[in-house]
Amino acid sequence: MANYPYQITTELFQIPHEDTFLLYSPLKRVAFRVNEATIDLLVRIQRQEELPQTPSVQKTLTFFEEIGILNGEPDQRPAHAAPPGSEFRPTTVTLFLTSECNLGCVYCYANAGVQKLFLSWDIAKAAIDWVIENARATEKDKILLDFHGGGEPTLCWDVLTRSVEYAEAETQKYGLKLDVSLASNVMINHKQAQWIVEHVHSMTVSMDGMQDIQDLQRPTVAGNGSFERVVSILKFFDTHDFNYGIRATITHYNVERMTEMVEFFAATFKATQWNFEPMFAAGRALVTGSPEPFEEVFIREFRRARERAKELGRNLAYSGNMIERISNTFCGAPGKNFSITPDGYISACHEVNKATDPKANLFIYGEYDPEKKTFVIHTDKLDRLRTFTVDQVEYCDGCFAKWHCAGDCVVKVVKTTGDYHKRTSEYRCQMNRELTKDRILELANHRIMVSLEEDDVFLLNPTAAQVHQLVEQGYPREAIIDEMCSFYPEMSRDVIEADVGEILADLAEIGMLSDISTL
Repeated sequence: MANYPYQITTELFQIPHEDTFLLYSPLKRVAFRVNEATIDLLVRIQRQEELPQTPSVQKTLTFFEEIGILNGEPDQRPAHAAPPGSEFRPTTVTLFLTSECNLGCVYCYANAGVQKLFLSWDIAKAAIDWVIENARATEKDKILLDFHGGGEPTLCWDVLTRSVEYAEAETQKYGLKLDVSLASNVMINHKQAQWIVEHVHSMTVSMDGMQDIQDLQRPTVAGNGSFERVVSILKFFDTHDFNYGIRATITHYNVERMTEMVEFFAATFKATQWNFEPMFAAGRALVTGSPEPFEEVFIREFRRARERAKELGRNLAYSGNMIERISNTFCGAPGKNFSITPDGYISACHEVNKATDPKANLFIYGEYDPEKKTFVIHTDKLDRLRTFTVDQVEYCDGCFAKWHCAGDCVVKVVKTTGDYHKRTSEYRCQMNRELTKDRILELANHRIMVSLEEDDVFLLNPTAAQVHQLVEQGYPREAIIDEMCSFYPEMSRDVIEADVGEILADLAEIGMLSDISTL
């Protein structure tokens, strides 16, 4: 239709939820609940059909224009941080110091300890020098030095400490800031822990929970327990208010104990950031037969655990449902990461950390030249990695979670499907969608609900939407008042009780409650 007055100006997804829908625009950061009539109206607009000229429709159209769904500014899609052909000037380096490990985790993706490789000081120094040179050339004000990899970094203690202290001196010389991060199993002594407190800015500690779980899933290479040492070091960190988070691997064995793990972590340690990640069968897990958790069980138990974490004032995260993230890439693997393996190669992926890895041909894109003391970059391989973006995956086109999971972990996708771009499914998709939907619901419940009826449109404000949600969850009137008092502690109970009564009456009047006498 020529000169049609309305245009949908954002990528919109309708997500079924109970007897309504979630309408979600990830790039406008808008989410709210709508009824079927509202969806029908948007479909008619998309088809450029004639619209009813009723006050309720006009009111809805005005609202959609105000929030930018109709006739607004076009979406700004996430830009690729490192598109093919762009200059490669990393200012972050990750050093995989060793393939050796003092633990024998049953699910280790790298099967650490089979090879005993250690990064040399010459290569570590060259990597630090290059990112400093890049920061100066691009007028960045800091560099990031990270330690990670398929072994335990603290087993290469001399190179670790020497690298950090060298980077501290060099960045100070050139007026740059330095961020140092470390991933570790913390099977270290207190002298090492003290050095970490003094020199490392943030740390991710791998720990799987209570003693029976930790010692079963993360034994030492001699088959002994690791729990007591880890607890001792974390308590030492807590006495120094050190900044660390906890990452737990969730297997078939501990998936139904996630809530218990949350309560244990909260009661035992000061860390407020926890990541629970489902195990992916690779490396040693293929030898030990350590089973992955069932998707539906992980979803159910993660929901319970996250609610408990919120009650305890902690943040429980999962990498596949980060709605804070609006990105074209899940991580730095698509041509951004500059990670040095113990054998001197450059890897784009933290899970591909030696040249003998089965996926090395895809993720390793350069190496250290000992004669020239420089790094050689194979730009053809680098540019291929740079195509691993979610907007290049047809399978993801219609998914509401795509800008949050961002195509998911590249190496896991490749190992599961064989081809990043031509996938037809991915083992984490159900988890990502369901748990992302939970986060969208949280966003929606703090906004509005649109219920377009034949004669009117009802735009519930955030308070009314909260009350409506509590009713749907089966809360009686007094419990609703209790909950609203906790939401708004600055208001008296008498005022809240009166407001709740008015909201319930209004909801009943517009047909969104069947019988308030039962509340």
